[in-house]
Amino acid sequence: MSKLRGDLPLDHPVNVEAMLIRDARQRRYVNGLNDALNCYDAQVGKGADSGY
Repeated sequence: MSKLRGDLPLDHPVNVEAMLIRDARQRRYVNGLNDALNCYDAQVGKGADSGY
């Protein structure tokens, strides 16, 4: 994960870029987890939405 620089303000472009990279990586990870759940549901015959 990208680290924030404590010596710079939070809204400094370096820290903003680090947060955007971190957020994009977290979104991809969560989407992968959702895909895994959907795949599992499809395999056990529950369909794509099982209330997760």
